[in-house]
Formats: sequence, structure tokens, C-alpha cells
Amino acid sequence: NIVIGAMIGTSAVTIYSFAIQIYNMYEQCATSVSSVILPSVTKLVYSGAEGRDYEKVIIKYGRIQWAVLGAALGGFICLGKDFFALWLGKGFSDGYYLSLILMIPVTFPLIVNTCLAILKAKNLLFFRTVALAYSVVINAALTIVGTKLWGYYAAAWGTAISTIIGSVISLNIYYHVKLKISMIKIYFRIMHRTTLCIVVPTLICWFLNSHISGTWSAFLIKAFVYVTIYAVLMCVFGLSKDERKKIFARS
Repeated sequence: NIVIGAMIGTSAVTIYSFAIQIYNMYEQCATSVSSVILPSVTKLVYSGAEGRDYEKVIIKYGRIQWAVLGAALGGFICLGKDFFALWLGKGFSDGYYLSLILMIPVTFPLIVNTCLAILKAKNLLFFRTVALAYSVVINAALTIVGTKLWGYYAAAWGTAISTIIGSVISLNIYYHVKLKISMIKIYFRIMHRTTLCIVVPTLICWFLNSHISGTWSAFLIKAFVYVTIYAVLMCVFGLSKDERKKIFARS
């Protein structure tokens, strides 16, 4: 925001700030889950767990986080443009695209942030600190240089690229080497079946955009359709038998 304000102006800062606000809300959806699992992960680490044990717990919590984040991301993809227009007006449509640029890359580290809880329990945070440090440097460099040429989109892409380098590529390699876990397998198991439950209602609501839009009533109808289809598909297809038993047993 400081760089954008200095190089472009306050109007650009306003638009970018709204995108950051959506991004922060999205990030909190995952951290609200991960913040309560540290005690159980610490117990797992001190019980002498190994790579396969870590994979199971990462997948278990990762599927919960992906169910929440994936639903939020799919809903924002098909409804976010309408939301920005209704919330702020037609002049703020860039906020929708800026939000997506910020949200999509950070999804990958967020759905496996149980790995971070394991690192905390094992006191292995030094490399993560280094990774975040050079991510900040990359982000700052891309933002300062790029904003002169491409405006606030460069700031968003700077954040996205630095997230991919620091939090996706670097940390996933570190998790693989240090915790002896297969990150490709983990991502596949987390997204297995549930991704289709996100894609289908997203496409349906995207189709509805061409027929009903422009009012809060239309937005709420599409949101209801999205949530209903997503919930039904998750119950019927997305969740495993064990996951359905646990959910409905508690309800």
C-alpha cells in the first residue's frame, strides 16, 4: 500500500486495500482451523511419530481446510465480481481480479499448514523464517519495480510470485526432506473428490451470472444455489465414509 500510494495515488490504495481485506478474511478461514490443532500435533510428535503418521494427520486436517477454503474460493470466483459491484460500485471491479491473484497461490500452503504445526512442535522453524525473509525481499523488489510499469497488479503478482517461491516450492521441498513425507501424495489426497464438489457449483453459478445479476436478490439466490449444491455433493460424493460418520455423529 505504501508503494502503491507513492507511485500511483490514494485511489489505487483504496482499491488494493479492499482486495487485501478479502485476502485476509480468506486466510483466516484456514488459520482458524490450524490454531486449534497444535496440542494434538505436539502430542503426536512426542509419541515418536514418523513420516506416514504425519501424512495421515496432515491429510485429515487438510481436507477440512480445503473443504472450507475451496468452497470460499469457488464461491468468490463465480460471485466475487457481483459482490464487488454491489458492495463498492462498478469502479472497483479491479478488486475482484486483485483478490484472486492474491488468494489462489496462498491456498496451497494454507491447506497443508498442519506441517507448520509439526515444525513448531519439532522446533524446526529456522528454514521457514529464512524462506519468509527472502519472500519479502522478492515481493518488495517486484512491487517497487513492477508498479511503475503495471500499476497495482504488479503488487498483487509480486505477492503471488513470492508466495509460490517461498511458501509453496521452498517449504514443500523442506517438508519432503525434513519430515520425510510425500507432498504430492498429500495434495492429491486432500483434493481427491472434494475438488469436483467445488467445481460443479462454481460452473453452475457462473452460468447463472449471464441470466441473473446486478441486484442483491440475484446475488443471494446464486449464493444459496452454490451452497446447496456444494453441501449436497460433499455429503453424497466428496466426503469419505469415515468423514460422514464423524460429522453426522457429532450433529
